[in-house]
Amino acid sequence: MRDAHTVTSKRYQSAHIGVSLTLLIFDTGWILEYPSLYLFGIFGGLFLQLFCTMVSAQYHDAFTCTTQLSMLFWVIGNLSWAGSELIWPPVGFFADLEFIKSLPESFEVPIMVSSVAMLVISGLVFVAAYLRGARCACGRHAPAFRIQDPEQERSS
Repeated sequence: MRDAHTVTSKRYQSAHIGVSLTLLIFDTGWILEYPSLYLFGIFGGLFLQLFCTMVSAQYHDAFTCTTQLSMLFWVIGNLSWAGSELIWPPVGFFADLEFIKSLPESFEVPIMVSSVAMLVISGLVFVAAYLRGARCACGRHAPAFRIQDPEQERSS
């Protein structure tokens, strides 16, 4: 019988591939100006990336958790950026919906600025995590965290 960690690990690997595929669907929908593909891709990617982040927080080291968390914030920043472009001109696919017409255009700039800030910060955290990981892999600095193994925790 397989234990929960093995099943979760396989689901994690599948979800990791799913994130890449759904974000590819997101980009394809954006390039082809097909908002339903965009929405499917970004919300599917958000759900799967949230799952990957939760699993890595439970079972993996700080490096993996940090990279997954930065990817989650990148997806959220991308969602708010592209979502605001769907609402306001020049793209504005949803600009004709009644509840969207009531939103003032003054909301667009703060949403775009916060999206850019989130994308930049998540990118910097991602780069910093990889630089830290490369430094540890070269043997210059001992890693501060270890991968949690549920089998070892049960035996101790």
